[in-house]
Amino acid sequence: MKRLSRMLSCMIAILFFACAVASSAAPKKPKVDPDAALRAALNAAQTMYYGGGNFYEVLFANFSATAANATATKAFNAKAAGDYSSFVTLYTALQAMNRYQVLPSTAGADLILIDDAGGWGVQVLDGKTLQRIGTLKMNAFTALSREKWAASITKQLLGFAGNSKSAKAIVVNPPPSFSAWMGEGIGDAATSSRLQAAHSILIADQSPNASDGTFRFAIPVPDVPGQLASMLQSDLTTWGRYQVVSKVADADLVTSFYSASNCSYAGSTTEYVGKVKESVPNLNCSGSPVVGLIFLDAKTLLPVGFLQVDAPPISNKKGQPDPRGVAFQVLIDAWKSKIAAATP
Repeated sequence: MKRLSRMLSCMIAILFFACAVASSAAPKKPKVDPDAALRAALNAAQTMYYGGGNFYEVLFANFSATAANATATKAFNAKAAGDYSSFVTLYTALQAMNRYQVLPSTAGADLILIDDAGGWGVQVLDGKTLQRIGTLKMNAFTALSREKWAASITKQLLGFAGNSKSAKAIVVNPPPSFSAWMGEGIGDAATSSRLQAAHSILIADQSPNASDGTFRFAIPVPDVPGQLASMLQSDLTTWGRYQVVSKVADADLVTSFYSASNCSYAGSTTEYVGKVKESVPNLNCSGSPVVGLIFLDAKTLLPVGFLQVDAPPISNKKGQPDPRGVAFQVLIDAWKSKIAAATP
């Protein structure tokens, strides 16, 4: 019995030793850097363009100019002014890094930075195609603190690109004016004239104000990446009025998708987020959701106009048309009407 016990003990020890050797000999999986593409792009880049404001605010610019509710208009304007202040702070900080030449337009930019949805972060885009490379993200507290927002973005950039300096002396360029940043004057007449004058369009797949790049219908409808851009390109190609291009340098206008709950401002309240005092708008969301296209100047990515239509209802019945296809058809019809309005 003792002999059997010793044999079993030896066998267990041999098996344990074999497993230990196999485990130590097995190659360890290399760690995957989730920000590898972003890190490489920021290290290679010498020039960048940081343009355009908080595009979500742009959609309400027309409301601000015509709202009967003076309190709502005042709250909206105050928030927009604060967002613009944050934009200017980061614009100045980017130049102070002495790492990238911040250009006055997209021409010659290796990278393009735009504010992400609601000011939660900054998207880093390829300077030629506007394809998103990565996002510099904020936590909720930092995003709501204007004093910390620009500093956090700059710190992340330094972390990715290191302390290397620009090979050439930095030429300081002023940020766009508040009125340009807000897209003031993008009413029907201005939108119609820009759409009439344009000949080439670049479709930006990712929406500036919807980081998932989807239309938000009453019932969520998942979109495959690139699906909306492909559908719009197909419709524009069928129309034949514009050439759809793949590079910013070849475009007269850039268009991107947006959706909104059609909420309206109804005054504001003051709240504390940590130790930061913030003015928070109150929203009345009784309206129907809308979907649309926002149009940006290709050189500055500043807004020049938009189209929007009511989001079509979604039916669960078989054989019903895809609501995205219905929405695009209505948008194209509205687009044609805008051009017709601008025709002498």
